[in-house]
Amino acid sequence: MFLHHTGIKDGTVPEKGAVYEYDLGIDQKKGGPIAINAALVQAAKTPPQSAVVDPDTKDLFEWAFIPLFSRDTTSKAISDLAALALKEDWRYRESSNEEFDEFGILRSYIRFTFTRLRHETDKLPPNEAKIVSNEQFAVFNTGLVDRFYEPIYAFFERNDRPSQPQPWKWRSFCVSGQGPEGKLLHQTFKPLPKAASYFTNIDDLYFDADASFVEDVNHIVLDGIKRDRYPHAFLDDYAGGFSEEEYRKSPAGYLEAIADRLDKDDAMFRRFRNRLSDAILLARKRVSWNYRSVVPQYYPRHNRMSFLLPLALLDDTKIDAALVVQSERVGNESKLSYQGYTIFPLTYAYRNARLVAKPISDWLDPERILGS
Repeated sequence: MFLHHTGIKDGTVPEKGAVYEYDLGIDQKKGGPIAINAALVQAAKTPPQSAVVDPDTKDLFEWAFIPLFSRDTTSKAISDLAALALKEDWRYRESSNEEFDEFGILRSYIRFTFTRLRHETDKLPPNEAKIVSNEQFAVFNTGLVDRFYEPIYAFFERNDRPSQPQPWKWRSFCVSGQGPEGKLLHQTFKPLPKAASYFTNIDDLYFDADASFVEDVNHIVLDGIKRDRYPHAFLDDYAGGFSEEEYRKSPAGYLEAIADRLDKDDAMFRRFRNRLSDAILLARKRVSWNYRSVVPQYYPRHNRMSFLLPLALLDDTKIDAALVVQSERVGNESKLSYQGYTIFPLTYAYRNARLVAKPISDWLDPERILGS
């Protein structure tokens, strides 16, 4: 039975030989069974051998034990951070069928901020590293601030638990010089590391509405359907109908069938494609009129910046998806060009955009996306 770390409610880390009790749930993406609400019943009888961990890993959960996914009151890293940081809506859910994760955006933010910091540190001299450590402690700048706009740091100590392979374990989130943890941090690291930087050149920050623009519409259509990126109401209108009952039985299989059906029906495919193309054209006009309609985002998997453009698919007055656009320089004259390469639901779009900064666009706002 597959058990994801988000399905563990007591903050423990599964070890070989340990026994868990759990409820049976359904994987919303793949449609198969999955273990949820898991809790440790019996610990492993013998400690496992320490795993070999890459000290330069880009994954926070391999670098440190940090109970970001625990809802247990004794493992409250995520709630501590939310309470300390400037107030913000951190809720997240990938589909309307799921329950809200109160700190879903914040968990993603911390994890992938670490990824970016590690990529930056690899290219910086040691005295400018953005993840710093000594024999006993380690720290990085979260990029978040408290209500007085003082930076918040993630503070770690050496992991002395033989059952956990990570070299570090979370100690606190704190502001330098404030409280016992902040005072210890201030005494331990001088200077403190800087926050992540996402903009390396003007092409990452400025969207030129007059530059050439191309999009692989066929890929955006079929791949987007298979990855559950389109509003279901849009699939119902433009992809030959949609059954929520069939979708709930097997989401991945049902979406694959819709994509295949559309691919085999030229007239229906043309209608779907034309509507998508119209929405992309309208988005480009909107961007020409208001540059703030474009939102920069960071894509952790490829360590690359791109842009999000608002797509109105069902109603020209309502944004219900985002087009992901990448900039590139082409030809001998290195002219700027844009490639539209995939579509994101608004929840995905906000999650990735929030890594860079809290979006101020009128269309990418958590209250609009998730409801007040």
